Amino acid sequence: GWACGLGDFKTKFSKFAALDEPQDSSSGAFSRVFEFDRVSFGSDVNATKVILYSDIASKSFQEAHTYLREMSQRSEIAYILRPVAVNSPDKEAGDTMPLQGFGVELAIKSQEYKVLDDAIPDPDAEDGSLSELLEGDGDSHEHEIEGFYFEKLKDRHPELSEKLESFRKDLLSRSNEDAKVDVWDIQDIGVQTIARILRAKDPLATFVRISQNFPMFASGLTKLSVNQTLKADVASLQKQLQFEGLRINSETFASIPDIYNLHDSLLRQSASADGLLSLGLAPRAVRELMSIKRKPSTDQGHQRMSEIPFQLDVEVGNDALVWLNDLESGAYPYNQWAPTVQEFLAPAWPNQMRYIAKNLHRLVVVLDPTTLTGLEMMVQARSFVQANAPITVGLVFDLRDSQESAEEDDAAADSAPDSTPKCLPTSSWAKSLDDMPWASAMRSKCTASISEDAADDVDSSVPLKEAIARLFHALAFHDEYGPTAAWEFLASVAEKATNAKPKGRVTRAKLKKAFKATAEKAGMKPMIDEIFEERTTVGKSPEECNAWIAEVRRWNMRKGLPKQEYSMLLNGVLLPKVPSQSFRRVAMTGVLMGQMMYQHAVYEGKLTDETSIDEFVRSKPGTFPRLSSTILEPAEKIKFIDSLQFPPSIRYLPPPPQVKESIPSVTHWIVADLGTPTGRMLASGALEFWENAAAEAPTITSRVAILHNPAAESSSSGTKHPLLLQALSTKLDSPKDLAILGALLRTVFDETLLEEALGITLGESQVSAESYLGLSCGSYCAQALGITPGENAIVTNGRVVKLSDAVSGPGIQFASEEFAEDLRLSETFLSDYLSLEQIVEILSKYDTMPADHGSQGATGVPSHTQSDRILTVSYRLGQISSSGGGEDIEFPDPSKFSNVFRFPNDEAVISVTAIIDPLTEDAQRASPVLLMLRDVLNVDLTIFLSPSLEISEIPLKRFYRSAVGGKFGEEGQVQDNGYIQFDDQGRRQLSSGVVFSSIRTRALLTMNVEATEGWLVASRRAPYDLDNILLDDLSARTNVQYGIDNALLQGQCIDMDEREPPAGLQLELGNSSEPHVQDTLVMFNLGYFQLKAAPGVWKMRIAPNRHGEIYRIDEAHVAGGNTSADEFGLMPIYKFRSKPQLLQVRRRPGMQHVKLLEEIENGPKSKGEEKKDGNILGTITNLFNSENGGGDGNKGSTESTGQTDDDETVHVFSLASGLLYERFLKIMMQSVVSSTKSKVKFWFLSNFLSPQFKTFVPKMAEELGFEVELVTYQWPKWLRQQTVKQRIIWGYKILFLDVLFPLSLKRIIYIDADQVVRGDVRELWDMDLKGAPYGYTPFCSSNTATNGFRFWDSGYWKSHLQGKPYHISALYVVDLNRFRRMRAGDTLRSVYDNLSQDPNSLANLDQDLPNYTQHTVPIFSLPQQWLWCETWCSMETLPTAKTIDLCNNPLTKKPKLDVARELLPEWTVYDERQRSITQRLMDEA
Repeated sequence: GWACGLGDFKTKFSKFAALDEPQDSSSGAFSRVFEFDRVSFGSDVNATKVILYSDIASKSFQEAHTYLREMSQRSEIAYILRPVAVNSPDKEAGDTMPLQGFGVELAIKSQEYKVLDDAIPDPDAEDGSLSELLEGDGDSHEHEIEGFYFEKLKDRHPELSEKLESFRKDLLSRSNEDAKVDVWDIQDIGVQTIARILRAKDPLATFVRISQNFPMFASGLTKLSVNQTLKADVASLQKQLQFEGLRINSETFASIPDIYNLHDSLLRQSASADGLLSLGLAPRAVRELMSIKRKPSTDQGHQRMSEIPFQLDVEVGNDALVWLNDLESGAYPYNQWAPTVQEFLAPAWPNQMRYIAKNLHRLVVVLDPTTLTGLEMMVQARSFVQANAPITVGLVFDLRDSQESAEEDDAAADSAPDSTPKCLPTSSWAKSLDDMPWASAMRSKCTASISEDAADDVDSSVPLKEAIARLFHALAFHDEYGPTAAWEFLASVAEKATNAKPKGRVTRAKLKKAFKATAEKAGMKPMIDEIFEERTTVGKSPEECNAWIAEVRRWNMRKGLPKQEYSMLLNGVLLPKVPSQSFRRVAMTGVLMGQMMYQHAVYEGKLTDETSIDEFVRSKPGTFPRLSSTILEPAEKIKFIDSLQFPPSIRYLPPPPQVKESIPSVTHWIVADLGTPTGRMLASGALEFWENAAAEAPTITSRVAILHNPAAESSSSGTKHPLLLQALSTKLDSPKDLAILGALLRTVFDETLLEEALGITLGESQVSAESYLGLSCGSYCAQALGITPGENAIVTNGRVVKLSDAVSGPGIQFASEEFAEDLRLSETFLSDYLSLEQIVEILSKYDTMPADHGSQGATGVPSHTQSDRILTVSYRLGQISSSGGGEDIEFPDPSKFSNVFRFPNDEAVISVTAIIDPLTEDAQRASPVLLMLRDVLNVDLTIFLSPSLEISEIPLKRFYRSAVGGKFGEEGQVQDNGYIQFDDQGRRQLSSGVVFSSIRTRALLTMNVEATEGWLVASRRAPYDLDNILLDDLSARTNVQYGIDNALLQGQCIDMDEREPPAGLQLELGNSSEPHVQDTLVMFNLGYFQLKAAPGVWKMRIAPNRHGEIYRIDEAHVAGGNTSADEFGLMPIYKFRSKPQLLQVRRRPGMQHVKLLEEIENGPKSKGEEKKDGNILGTITNLFNSENGGGDGNKGSTESTGQTDDDETVHVFSLASGLLYERFLKIMMQSVVSSTKSKVKFWFLSNFLSPQFKTFVPKMAEELGFEVELVTYQWPKWLRQQTVKQRIIWGYKILFLDVLFPLSLKRIIYIDADQVVRGDVRELWDMDLKGAPYGYTPFCSSNTATNGFRFWDSGYWKSHLQGKPYHISALYVVDLNRFRRMRAGDTLRSVYDNLSQDPNSLANLDQDLPNYTQHTVPIFSLPQQWLWCETWCSMETLPTAKTIDLCNNPLTKKPKLDVARELLPEWTVYDERQRSITQRLMDEA
C-alpha cells in the first residue's frame, strides 16, 4: 500500500509487476471496495487495486483517469475512483460548488442592552451578482394577497402594472410594523392562522408565506374570528393522533426529513414504483401497494437491550419452564403489594421500581447446567427472588448437544459425531421407499452401524447434562418439595463447582454430592445411584420424567436460542451476555424500560386489570415463536435482491396429493452446495419444512425450490453426486420422487446405491452426470442473487439471507429439523414484515397482469404465475421497507376533518401525508419542502394542520428561508421549476441560496444557518454584523456567503463485554501516512463521539497508551464489518449526510477488571464517576433511532498526563459573536498578553466568529507575539437543543469542555470577551484547585445597591446551595485532566438535559448549571480579586481587581462601551491599538 502521483506510479508499478510473486499491496483502505467507490467497468476485482483520489473538475484528472482505465481494461489492475473536492493548483480560483438543503433564519433579538458596535463601517456596495442569481426572472406562482390576485390584475390592466406592484408590496409590508400583540389576544392564533390558510385559493403557498414571515402577520391574524368547528376538528385530530410528521407512501418520519434523507426516500420510492409500473399495474394500484401500512419489525427498546432486537414467545405455560415464584399467588410478600396496574399512574420518582402483584417482568434462564458460568448466572437470577424484586424468575434447561463435564470433554473431542447421518428418514412420505431394494440395503447398513456404535459405548449412563435435569425434575415436581428445593440443588452444584480444583469442573461425583446434600436438607432419602442409572425417579414415574425431558428438548429446538453456557430472556428479550457483576444492572435497566411500556399502555387504556399480562406481552410487535439472529433482523439490515431474474429451469417441490391447489404467497429458494454436509442438511431441512407444512394445513401458503450452488473446486473436480441430486430435483413430479430425494440427502453416498436409486427414478434413460452440468445455479446465483459459488443461502420473496457454513447440532438430522423451523420463521417474519395478505388483496383488486406472465421454468400450473407476480411485487416493496420505515402510524381519514387540504393526483405513484403545527419552526422548514413536492414532483399530497390550542406567547420569533431545490420568491412561491439550468456555454448551473426581501421590521435580528446534520458551516463573506442586523441600516442588496469547513464523523462506541459505553476512552483519527490527525474521547452519554474530517476513508484507532492496552477494536466494530486489522477500523465519509458509525470495542485478555480512568488522587469523588443506571442519556437510549459531540479533533498527544509541547504556555479560551464582542475580544487578548509574563495561546470557538475576525486574528497574533487556534464543534442532535443564539453560546461555554480541545491540553482558562485583564494569568494556571475539576470566582457582595437582584441569597437557590457560594461564569479555570477523569462533562450534560425540559430553568445556562451541580462536580472558589464587576462589587475594590468584567448593570442598563471608557483608562489605549492594527492589515490586504 503506497501513495504517489501518476508519474511515480508508472515507475513503481512497472517494478511491482515485474516481481515473480508480487506482494499484496492492498492494506487498510486499499483492501476494501466501499459502496461509494466507482469501479471501472471490466476491472478484475481480484487484481491489484489502484485507487485514484482526484477532483474530477481538475485538469490533471483526465490524464490519470484515462491511463488507469486502459490498464484496467487490460486486466492489469482493478481501477477504483474516489472523487474528492480539493483546491488543486489547476483549479479555477473561486470555483466552488453551490449546495442546497439548508435553511437560514433571521431571529428577533432582545434589545434590553445595547449590543451594537458604534464603529461599524457601512457595508460596501455589492455588485449584485449573487442577488441576480437568487432573484432571477423565473416564473412566479400566482397566489392571493389580502384578497387581490395581482398577476391577473396585471394581465388585465398592463398600464397599471407599476402601481399594482407598488400596492402589492405595500400590502406585504403593511402588517409588519412590529405591532404589539397582547398575550390575551394570541390564545387562538393557531386556529386563526389555519383558517386564513384554508380560505386562500392556494393554501399551500399561503402556508409558506405566513410561516416564513410570521412575525409580520401575527398582529393581523389575531383580529380574525375564531372558527369553532375548525377548532373542534383540531382537538379531535389531536385526541385521535398525537403525532406530527410526514409519511411518504409507507415510510413514516417523526419530523420532516432534511433534503438529503428526503431525496434518498424518494429515490427508493421511485425505483420501486417504476418496477411495479413495468408489471402493467395502474398508478393507483402502485400507490396503494406502496402505501401498505408496515407493521414494526421490532420494538425500539429491544434494539437497545439485545443483539437480536426481537422478542421470543417463551410459552409461559409450557411444562419445560419451571418457575421459582409467582407474584400473583397471594403469598407473602406479594400480598402486600398493589394489586392493580393503575399503580403505574401513581406519582413516583424517576426510575423507581413499581411493586405490583402481577407477573409483569418474567426472567427466564436457559441453562447449560454443566458450565460454571451458567450456574453462576442462575444464582444471579435467583437473587432477584431472594431480594423480593418484582420479577418472576423461571428456568429451562438447554439439553442440546454442547460441552459436557470435564471427564467427558476429552472423550467427546475424540469422537465427534459424523456430520452425515447414516439412517434413512422415517417420515410418512418415506414409507413409499419400502419396496425398493436399495432402500432395504441402506437400512441394513444403518442398523449395523448403530450396533457397532453401541458396542463401543462402554458407559451407558445418562449424559451429565440430562442427569442434572432429571435430578432437578425429581425435586421440582415432587409434591412436598417443589421448585425452591430444585433451585437450591442447582445453587449447591454451583457452589461445589466454584470451590473445586480446577475451578468450574462439574463432575458426576460433585453432582451426586450436591443432590444428596440438598435432598437430605429437604428430608429426602433418594436412591441416588438408581436415579443416575435411570431406573427410578423420586416423586414421579420414569415415563413422566422422560416426557418432560422430551418436551424440554422440543422447546430447545423450537426456540432457536444460541448454544452457549446460558441465555437470559426478560419478557422474551434476549439480554446481552455480560460479566456477572454487571448482570443486575442490565436486567434492572430492562425492567425500567418495561415499566415505561406498561405505564403508556395503562394510560392509553390498552392494559387493564382484566388484561392477561402474558397475552399482552406476546401480542407486542416483534414477537416471534423462535429467535434466530440469521432470520430475524431489524429493518435497516434486511437485504433484498437489486433486480429479479427467475432461475433457469426452476422446479418447485410437488405438493402432497391431499393438499388442495392454492396460490402460494411465499417463495423459498434454498441455495445450497449439495456436495457438502451443510448443503445437504439445508436441502433436507427444506424437505422437512415442506412435509410439515403440508401436514398442518389443507392448503399450502408457500412453495420451495432447491438450487444447487457448487463451489468452484467442487465442479472442477468432476464430483457427480451433487449434480445427480440436482438432476433428480428437477424431475420432481410425485411424492415418491420427493421421498427418494430426501433419503439420498440423508445418506452416506454409496456409489452403487446412488446409481440404483437414480436409475429407478429416471427410468430407462441412462443420463450421465456431465449432462446436468448446466443445471448448476452458480452463474445465476452469483450475478442475480449476489451469492458466491459454494455459499449457502435462503431467498424468500427476494430477501437474501446468507447462512453460516457451520453445521448446528449433533449431526445433520437434528440440524435439519432446526433449519426447517428457521424456514417456518422466515415465512412468518416476511409475511408479517411485508403484509403479504394486503399485497394479495390489492393485486386481486387490480388484476391487470397478463395471464402468461411468469418464469419460463414454471411447471405451467397457473398458481405459479400468480406466485411469481406476488414475488415480484414483494421484493420491490421490500426494497423500500429495508431502507427505513419509522413509526407505524395510522393516519386519519381526511374526509372527516376540516383542518386539512389536499392536492389529489390519480396519476401519481407517490403519496405524501403531513401532519403539522403551522406555528412551529418545523413548519417553517417543512412548508417549502411540501411546496416543492407538489409543484415539481406532482405527488398526491394531503396536509393536516394541527396547531396548539393553548398559546401564551408568540410562537415564532424569526423569519425563515429554505434552499430546497429551486428559487423561492419573497412570498414563498417557486420561481423556477426546471431546477437544472445551463449557461450559454452549456455548463450546468445550480440554484443555491435564499433571499430575504419584503421584510419590514425595526427589530434587531441575528442570522443563523440551519445546515444538514454533519456539516460544520461558517460564514465566508459577511459585509455586515450578522449577529446584530437592523434592516434600515442595510444597503439595497447585502450578500452573505457561507461554506462547509468540515464534515463530521460521529457515532456511538459500545463495550461489547459490558454492554455500555466505555466512558473516557480516547480515540484517534488519521490516515495511512499520519495515524493521528484528530482525537477525542467517548462520552458516557450514549457512547457518543464526534470528530471533524473531510470526505474519504479514515482510520480510527484507540489511543496507543493505557487506553490501547486495555481495549481493542472489535472485528465487527462498525455496521457492515468495516475493519481491516485489530489496531484500527475504517471510517468512510462519502455522503452529505453520513450515518453515525457504530464502534464496537472489547477489553483485552486480563483487562476485564482494570479501570479505564485513573483514580482521583484527592478531593471529593464525583458522582460523575458512578454508573448512571437508567440515565436518560445512558445505555437505554440508542443514538440510531433518532433520525448528532466528541472532540473537535485537534491533534495532540493522548497520554494521560496531558503534557503539551511547551508547558510554559498559558492557554486561554474564549468565544464571541457579533462585531462588538469581537472588538471586546481583541482588547481582552491585548490585556492578557500585556499582563502575563509567560507565552499565551488563545483558543477560540469558530462557530460564531465573523470571516473578518478569523482572517485578522492570526496576523494580530504574529504582530503581538501570541499563538492562536480555532476549535469547532457541533451541538449533538440527541442533546436537548437551544433555539436562542445567546443560550446556544452559553451552552458551548460549559457543556463540551472535555471534548472541545486536544486531549494533550491539560488545563484551560476561560475569560469572557468583554473583560480587561490586569493580573498575570499564570497565577491562575499554576493555582492548586484542591481536587476540584474547575475553579470559579464567587459573586462579590460589596455593592449593596444591587442586593435586590441577588436571587441566590433567597428562595430555591439558597436552599439548594446549602451554604456554598454562587459563582460567576465570566472567568474560570479548568483542570482538563481531572475534569475528564471525573467524567464531569457527562454529569453536566445529563443534568442539563433533565433540567432543560423546563424552559424556565437554567435562565443563565452557563452559570446556573455548574452552580447547580457543585454538590457532585465540586467548584474551587477563586480569590475574589480575580473578577470585578460594577454590578456586584463596590468601587473601593476596583484598584485591587485582577480582571474587570463589563457585565450588564440592571440599574443603569448603560452600554458596555460607555462603561469601559468611564472605568478603564487602559481600555481606550487597547482599543486604539487594535483599530490601528486592523486598519493597517486591511490596507495591506
